[in-house]
This record gives sequence, structure tokens and C-alpha cells, in this order.
Amino acid sequence: MTEPDLHTVSTPLIESFLRSLRGKDGISNASRKTWNNFRADLHSFFSWCADSQRRWLPNNPASPIVKFKVNRGIPDVLSLGQAEALMNHVATFEGGALAPYFALALFAGLRTGEDGELHKLANHPERGKLIDLDNGVIHIQPEISKTGQYRQVKIRENLSHWLVDFPSPIFPINHSRLIKKVRARFGLTHDILRHTFFSMHIAAFESVGRAALEGGNTEGIIRRHYLNMTSAEEGKRFWQITATTKIYSR
Repeated sequence: MTEPDLHTVSTPLIESFLRSLRGKDGISNASRKTWNNFRADLHSFFSWCADSQRRWLPNNPASPIVKFKVNRGIPDVLSLGQAEALMNHVATFEGGALAPYFALALFAGLRTGEDGELHKLANHPERGKLIDLDNGVIHIQPEISKTGQYRQVKIRENLSHWLVDFPSPIFPINHSRLIKKVRARFGLTHDILRHTFFSMHIAAFESVGRAALEGGNTEGIIRRHYLNMTSAEEGKRFWQITATTKIYSR
């Protein structure tokens, strides 16, 4: 199939593509969540193409496409003990090669999908400036963010320790195999690290607005899914997890 020129991409063409998506069995239609995820990525891309700086398109052809309502249920969240056990493990696994990846996913809430924020940040030519340890902030540029909106994530003291103590690349050699091995060992579901970030953020700092700004989500979503998922005490202790300090009493 010939790839269309940018200006020829229409709403019906995008809808046709979305309807062609298939589930893991390769036969059934993809889930509504998958539809929404692809639609969101396309919407962000075409918004970028159509903004006032470029004007490569007169409008966003993905805007009219329906976004399905999906019942998310109760999100999977790591307990304090599970989070500490995970980070204690990655601190020594393969010489700590995966420590930056898991620290940024867990303590900065960056999306970890194959084309997610963490991958885009790792491959960004100005990664060193975006992860600003001196000023204690991660700059999530529009081209990195899933929503296409700039935001800042605070680098708290424990995350700073992880990044300074483990200055290796975010994605080391053979990272895919190694990450899958760790995820399997701890039974990590797809978004559990990001869910844990939100839950522990709310528990510790008691601000839906701050959590929304840092995590790139809406206050409504956070109120519906992340309130009272853990205690305030566990939330505070979560942000003390480092490679050298054991804070969980077994």
C-alpha cells in the first residue's frame, strides 16, 4: 500500500486505519482502549502539524473521530514493599543497568510504551538538558508528551539519587529482554509503575492539581482512579526509596 502524502490524510482514511487494527489473536477487532490510544497518538501528531508554527495542515483530521468511553476499573498499584523490592532488585541486576529506566517510570510517572514518553526522552538529542538535575526538573517537551503539551516533572530527592548514582543510559544494550525479565519477575502490568506514581503522589502531597500537572493527566481522571489507593504514611515513605536506604519494615 502506498503511503499517503500528509495533506491527503482525511478523517475517513484515519477511521479506516483504526478499524483495521486487530487484537492479540490477529483476528478480532482491537479493543476500544487500543483504538483510543492510536487515535490519541494520531491526534497529537496532526495537532503538531496543524499548529501556528507549521500550518502544514488546515485542521486536524483526527479531531472528529470518536473516542470511546472505557471503564478502567481499579488500577493496579504497587505497595510500598513491592516498590522497594523492585528498586532494590534493579539496583543490582546487571550492575544497575535498568535503574534509570525504572526510577524514571516509577518516581517521575513517565509513560513506558514502545513509543512512550520514556523512549522519546531517552532518544531526544537534548536529553541532558531535559533531565535538569541542577534545577530538579524534567522538561517534557510537546514532541515527547503523549498529549502534545509541555509539562514539568519535579525530580525529588530520591529520584535525583537514582539518576546520579546510576548514570547509565536509560535504555542499555539488550534493554528489551532485560526489562521483560524484570517485569515478569515482579508481575508488573503495563501501566502499574505510572499508576503507582499517581497513587503515591496523591497520598504524600495531597494535591490533585500538582499530580495532574506533573503526570500529564486530568484532575478528573486522577480523582476517579487514584485517590485513597495507599496510606499517607506509605506515600511519604515511597519518596524515600533509594538504592542505599531500606525504609520498609517487614
